[in-house]
Amino acid sequence: MYAISRIMSFKKGHIEHIEAHFKRQPPMLHFPGFIRRDVLLNQQNEDIDIVRMIIYWESKEAYYRFEGSPEHIAMHRDKNNPHHQKPEGLIDVKREAYHVIASDIYVSK
Repeated sequence: MYAISRIMSFKKGHIEHIEAHFKRQPPMLHFPGFIRRDVLLNQQNEDIDIVRMIIYWESKEAYYRFEGSPEHIAMHRDKNNPHHQKPEGLIDVKREAYHVIASDIYVSK
């Protein structure tokens, strides 16, 4: 499994805009190899809110197929696409990529 993480810093007071922005359906939702997307919010800092978005793919190859797909390329070319709208209050974005080496789920006894 392969995971892409985006860590975004936001000014305080923009929670409603952040939630609305990330409740939109992601473009990869029906793309082969996409597993899931988690959007996490950390409000513990006094000055900023941090959103971590983690997108899980079956493999690095599946992720790169999506990145190179005509749909994804067209989305980036279309400057009116909501993907290009900078979320209100956004300060900074960092991107990280990981190979998932372990993942656990609940198992009842």
